[in-house]
Amino acid sequence: MHSSRLIYLIILNLCFLPCAKANLESQLKKAETAADTTAIIEIARRMLDKNPEDLILLRKIARAQLKNDSFSACKKTLVHLSSLLRKEDAEVLEMFGDIELKKSNEPKDSQKALVYWKRALQIDPDRVSVLVRLVEYQCKNLNKQKEAAYLKKLVQLTNDPENLSRIINLNLRNRDWDAIDQFTKRLRASFPSSDQAKKWNPSYDKLLKIKMRLINIDSSLSKGLYMVNHLLERAWIFNELFIDQLAIEDAERALEIRPDSLWVKYQLGIILANAGKAKEASDQLGLNFWKYSYKRTNPGQQFLTKLHHLEKTIAEKGNVEALSERAEILYREGQTDLAIADLQMAMNKNTDHIPSLLLFANIQIGKSKTKDAQRALQRILNQESDPVTYISSGHRWKYLDNGSNQEIAWRTKDFDDSTWSSGPSELGYGSNDEGSGTTLSFGPDSSSKYPTTYFRTSVKILDPSLFSNFLFRVKYDDGIAVYINGKQAIRQNLAL
Repeated sequence: MHSSRLIYLIILNLCFLPCAKANLESQLKKAETAADTTAIIEIARRMLDKNPEDLILLRKIARAQLKNDSFSACKKTLVHLSSLLRKEDAEVLEMFGDIELKKSNEPKDSQKALVYWKRALQIDPDRVSVLVRLVEYQCKNLNKQKEAAYLKKLVQLTNDPENLSRIINLNLRNRDWDAIDQFTKRLRASFPSSDQAKKWNPSYDKLLKIKMRLINIDSSLSKGLYMVNHLLERAWIFNELFIDQLAIEDAERALEIRPDSLWVKYQLGIILANAGKAKEASDQLGLNFWKYSYKRTNPGQQFLTKLHHLEKTIAEKGNVEALSERAEILYREGQTDLAIADLQMAMNKNTDHIPSLLLFANIQIGKSKTKDAQRALQRILNQESDPVTYISSGHRWKYLDNGSNQEIAWRTKDFDDSTWSSGPSELGYGSNDEGSGTTLSFGPDSSSKYPTTYFRTSVKILDPSLFSNFLFRVKYDDGIAVYINGKQAIRQNLAL
């Protein structure tokens, strides 16, 4: 009885060992499928207890430790693995390089990574993962020639549209026209429906048309001629071709040469925004270019030429008129803060410069800074020896407050407003701050008032040429649009 039980237990133990091993292998596969690196390390270590020199398990542990950023533990595993291999191994060297790069804080540390990867490539010249790392490294360190060399090798090994697109861009940077043609044909033949081909095809067709222009610009730049102008011209070519990185690099080089130029900054900002980097443009330049974000649009050559001309005039003469004019085009462009800065410089030079005071007042009204606007307007009035008032408080107005939509006909001079009501100003809903005047109807529901009330009046000015300026002051809530003879003169807090 006793001996038979012993035999049974021995047989049970012998059966249990292979079953346990099979169970661990199954668990390891599940962990690998789930990409659970912590579980991979734990299960593989338990399996190593039975075979401490299992090279496959050691590699799996090292890979998982690297992904977990457990650099010290990974290094120990790799050292142990190297001692068992007794010769240099491409994967081990690659992982040593990855560790150096991931923990690097200084350039010399990343140089160590480069040494490991190059040794790995000597052992296995076709190791794709190492080539990818070398391409990324050279790209980050702006070594475009070495990046192109590694990328060319990578493209030979992998027929990938992303890499083909990338090597085309690198060859464009180096102006290797034969290589551009070669890889474009390959991209079109192998991946005609890829996003990369769809994006590059129209750019390539445009490139062929402006190739000589680009060659001429390159030639002028190599001779140091008109550096900033040519850099910006080339930047806009690349922008049009959707080759954003080259466009940005040229515009940034132009700014390095002319760091104080608003004309250059403005073009760099638009190019950055076109490339989807409006926030970067704002952070770097302190200007708002969001309206150009992801769009191949710009203010137009007329605006940029005018900005350049005014910048030169201001730099040479400190001209008040030029400052005021630049403020106006910047304001129309939506750069309110820049416009105010120019106006303040203009008003510091000439406190009574009427065009600057008028524009400043208009901007401050839009920013709801009515006191600043009033002070500017008063400075204008103080200059007029005998101002003429055409519309004063109490003036009679025609008005329509029935909630209807009058479209655009009511704006014209000859519109028939004979059926409209009339009354003296102020015209409003009768709140305490409106004083006496005419009370308007807001409709039957005080919680849902009519969106628009219309007002019309007329004045006759026999000879407008006798006046240097006309001031229009109005009290409104919440928005207003003013038309004079059908043309919009004021618009505040209303959608276009």
